[in-house]
Amino acid sequence: MTGRTVRLATALALAAAILTTPAAALANGWVMERGLLGGLFANAEWASPDVSGHWAVFMVRTDVPGLGPYRIDKVDLRTGEQSTVTNDEVGHIALDGDWVVYDVDGDIRARNLATGAVKKVTNDGGAVAESEPTISGKYVVWEVENDLDTEVWGRDISTMHPKFLIADGNGSQLLIPQVSGNRVAYRSELTGFDGQIMVKTIGSSAAAVNLTGGTGDNFSPSIGDHLVAWTTVNASGKYMIRYHDYDTGQTLDGPTSTTFDMADPRVSGDRILYHAANPGGTAMYVFDVRTWRASPGLALSFPLPDTSADELAGRISGTSCVYLNGGYPTWATLAVPKVTVGSVPTRIRHHGHIHLSGTVSDQGIRIGKARLRIEKYSGGRWLLVRTITASSNGSYSYQTPTLHAKTKFRVAYDGMLVPLGAGISQHFSAVSAVRTGWPY
Repeated sequence: MTGRTVRLATALALAAAILTTPAAALANGWVMERGLLGGLFANAEWASPDVSGHWAVFMVRTDVPGLGPYRIDKVDLRTGEQSTVTNDEVGHIALDGDWVVYDVDGDIRARNLATGAVKKVTNDGGAVAESEPTISGKYVVWEVENDLDTEVWGRDISTMHPKFLIADGNGSQLLIPQVSGNRVAYRSELTGFDGQIMVKTIGSSAAAVNLTGGTGDNFSPSIGDHLVAWTTVNASGKYMIRYHDYDTGQTLDGPTSTTFDMADPRVSGDRILYHAANPGGTAMYVFDVRTWRASPGLALSFPLPDTSADELAGRISGTSCVYLNGGYPTWATLAVPKVTVGSVPTRIRHHGHIHLSGTVSDQGIRIGKARLRIEKYSGGRWLLVRTITASSNGSYSYQTPTLHAKTKFRVAYDGMLVPLGAGISQHFSAVSAVRTGWPY
């Protein structure tokens, strides 16, 4: 290891040791472990952190204050090893799995962090202004500026077939696209309206859907496998978070305040990471839509560890969050419960059943009497089949109805926000692995 890498790995280990608490304390659900990424190195400036799997990436420049170009650095979260991805002067980055995408000289590039392979997503030498790339699986999506409007384009980097148009501005501005699976969310500045949040499905001939219905000013969209979240303005004139849930078909108000601004939402699974700005600075929070749904009268967000520095530019993937804390990239791991589910037969008889069984726990502590949802996947969404209650030791058992076709099931815990004396017992939500009943 280089001296720099050793110092970073030591910082990660020390931070984890200091912030790790006994399992009983961790059962509050919002406790985080965190490590500083590159925070020990002087004469550097960081921007645009992102995280996926065991990788974190960020833009960094060492010619400060604010004059030199940004390059891309990565950190392997398993080891703490930091290294440079590219010294190209980049303007925006996004990460999914092993692939980081970025814009350089008006073109879009994708680079594999594990192998170093590079794909030229666009390669017109900057003849067209292409920027703001994002990636999900095989799809890279970006913004294209021209003299009349802004468009959204995409490309399948698994095949490298020609790029394709996702949304044509037709005189309006289509800004900051975000992609998850084959859905693309973006802000559309339609003539006569404030910004609207649109979603277009790649490969579908259907028109883009306006999630905001022509009302209010809406911006900063983020999309996950079933949630789309964005920033809008509440009745008090403060920024707030609103979201659409494809599993329920509902558009709902998320975190909001009559006093403070809530902004820059980022989605992963059932959780929305955002920052709240107040006269004392900004801090990062996580809003769990399942927990809110289970206990709406007690709705609140889970705070990341508070510091005296501003916390900004948050990104979330699974249980990992990265953000800038006082300008330094910071990694936080959410303390999330676990729902286990046993294996099921590969195939079953027609009109047969599968048996779902397992446990629910938080940081190794069983959650007795937890309410669990049995859900099945149908019509592109997860639907409630039945609600059951775990035993006093956190175990559960459920036999599905008779199956006539291949059906996916999972078990979900909606978390808990329950008054407990002077405090509140808190748990994030969690879902099990998927199990499939496949009749023959």
